[in-house]
Amino acid sequence: MGRAPQVVSGPFLVVATYIHANYSVDLNNPQNVNRNCNLQLMVCPEPKLRVLQGSYQAILEEAVDDRGNSLINPAMMAAQMHGLQPGSGNIWNLSAYLAVKGEGARKIARLKGRARFVIQTRAEEAEVADIVNARNVTRTVGGRKFLIKETRYTPNGPCQVFVTVYRPGWSPIEWSQISQTAALRLADADGNSWFRTHAATTRSSNDEIDLTLHFQRINWNGANAVGEPASLIIEVPLETEELTVPFEFVDLPLPT
Repeated sequence: MGRAPQVVSGPFLVVATYIHANYSVDLNNPQNVNRNCNLQLMVCPEPKLRVLQGSYQAILEEAVDDRGNSLINPAMMAAQMHGLQPGSGNIWNLSAYLAVKGEGARKIARLKGRARFVIQTRAEEAEVADIVNARNVTRTVGGRKFLIKETRYTPNGPCQVFVTVYRPGWSPIEWSQISQTAALRLADADGNSWFRTHAATTRSSNDEIDLTLHFQRINWNGANAVGEPASLIIEVPLETEELTVPFEFVDLPLPT
């Protein structure tokens, strides 16, 4: 994480990564200067956690500059998104909007806030073996039905798995985000996971959705790539829990 300010909050690491400043002047009234900042946060859960959803934006409770001015803009706080975004990886990026008042402030003396996350506490799992040769294999997991239609794989290349997911059992929110909600993992014979780059929706209706899952081998940082694709692991959450992740930073420099 380098030297960026960071705090540990339970099973989460919260890192303050960037502060972007935006200054504007109303030329009809040159004394009217708007100074706004956007603070970027990166939240990393412990690897053992399966995080399903997380905040779009951080909820600020206190933000004060080194001159004692509050940096919280109530109008911005009221307009920000308080919903949750689906998971797309193990790193979550959040933003927080700040209003700089007057000149001379050089740092955020104190910033306190929180974010919300939904984690999986219990799940059901099923496996489709010999995935490269599997054709039209059906699995029902946690009351949700999946049809594994086929796999396209070129040795030493990427891998594509074609799946149909059926509507019964999914909540409206889960169904609207099914390409990210459905946890489908491609593994080698030793259980090592391929990296899922994305999932494309190729056909959808009220009752079913066709997905194309794109996977590639992992060989970053000089590590050995995973083995040949052996199985597809399907995991469906059965129980979840919402967590509030508080954070606090001091003496964050402001752009001048």
